[in-house]
Amino acid sequence: MENTEKTLKLVKEAYKFINDRKYSHAFAILDEMTASINYDPYPLFLLAVACIYSDKFNRANEIMEILGEKFPDYIPFVHLQAFLKLKSAGGPEEVRDNYISYIGKHPFDPFLQRIEKKIRNIKNFEKFQKSAKLYDFVHIPKPPKDLKDRLSGKAKIGDHTDREVKKAVKKFKYANLIYSIIVIGLAAVILMTSDIMYRVVGLKNKNARYFKEIDMINLGGSSFDAVKKINRNTTPEFYANFQDLVRDFRKSKRLIKSGRLNDAVLLLNRIYNSNAGYSIKEKVDFLIKFVTEFDDRKFENIPYREILKKPYLYRGYSLKWKGKITNLKTGSRKTLFTMLVDYKNNDVFTGVAEVFAGTENKELNNGDIVEVKGIFTETIGSEKRMYVFAKMIEKVMP
Repeated sequence: MENTEKTLKLVKEAYKFINDRKYSHAFAILDEMTASINYDPYPLFLLAVACIYSDKFNRANEIMEILGEKFPDYIPFVHLQAFLKLKSAGGPEEVRDNYISYIGKHPFDPFLQRIEKKIRNIKNFEKFQKSAKLYDFVHIPKPPKDLKDRLSGKAKIGDHTDREVKKAVKKFKYANLIYSIIVIGLAAVILMTSDIMYRVVGLKNKNARYFKEIDMINLGGSSFDAVKKINRNTTPEFYANFQDLVRDFRKSKRLIKSGRLNDAVLLLNRIYNSNAGYSIKEKVDFLIKFVTEFDDRKFENIPYREILKKPYLYRGYSLKWKGKITNLKTGSRKTLFTMLVDYKNNDVFTGVAEVFAGTENKELNNGDIVEVKGIFTETIGSEKRMYVFAKMIEKVMP
C-alpha cells in the first residue's frame, strides 16, 4: 500500500510537471519507476510525452512499443500515434488516411473526428505539418480517479474503455445464444406439456441476470441538472422535462434486450443530441458503443436520404447499401473507398459515402458494384458525405 501511494504521488507530480512544460523533470521521475508502472497505460503515456519533448526519441520509441503491445486501444496513446504519423507523413492524403483508419477502429472518439475534419481543410500542408504542436492533437488527461486502484491491482483500466465494452458485449451475445437455444427447446416442449407458461416465465426471470451490464446503467433518482433549461434551438433535440428523457432511456434499454438495436440507437442518439446533462450523455455514449460492438447485427436497407434528414440520430446504426466503388485504396490492413450509393450511371445516384474497412480486400476494383453492410458513424464536410465503417463488402451484379 505504501509503495502504491508513493507511485501515485510521483505520477501526479509528473503530470503537473508536464502541464507546466517542465518535461525533463517529468522524465526524471517517470523513467526511474518504469518497472513499477509498465502495467498501466497512463504513466507510460506521460513518459512517452516527456521523452518526446525532452528529445529522447529512442526512449520514446521503446515506450511506444510497450504501449502498442500492451494497450493498443488506449485512446491517449492512439492520439499520440496519429500525431507522430502526421509529423512524418509525406502529404495530406497520407495523414487523412491515417486518421480515417484510427476513426474506423475508434469511430466515436470526438477528438479524432475533430482533427480529421481539421486536416480535410488544409491548404498549405508543409506549413501545417511544421507548425503542428502535440498539445493541439493529443489529449493529455488528468490522473484518472481509479489510478490508485489500478496501480495496486484492485481495478482494471477504465470501466468505459473499448476493451470493457467488448467484454460486456461478449457476455450479452452469449446470453442471447443460450436464450435462443432455450426458446427453441421450449417450442418443442409446448407440444407435450401444459405447464409451458410457467416455464417460460421462470426462464425469462432467470435470463435477466445476463443483462446486468445494461441494467446497471441508470440515470439515478434525481432530475437536478439532468436537462438543461435552454432554448429549443440550441440543441437538435429537446426534452421539456426529466420524465420524458427517462422514458426514452428506459425504452432504449428494453429495445437492446429485445434485439431491436437500430431502434435503440435512434432513441439513444436523440438523448445524446439533446439538452440532457453531461453525466447522462456519458451513459448514453456507453450504450451506443455497447450496441456498435455487436458483430451479428441486422443490417437494414435504410434510404440514404432518410439518414440525411437527421444524420446525428444514426450514429451506430447498422445499414446495408449498394453502390459503385471509386477512389479505392487498399493496404496496411485497411480498405478505403468512396461509394456512389444507389448508382445507376455517372449522373444518377442517391449520394456519396466514404467507406472504411479494417481489413485489406484485394478483390475489389474501382468501378465494382458492391453491397456494403456496415455501421454509420457521421457525415463529412459541407457536402455531408456519409462515413460508414464496413463489416462486410460483397460484389454484386449491376
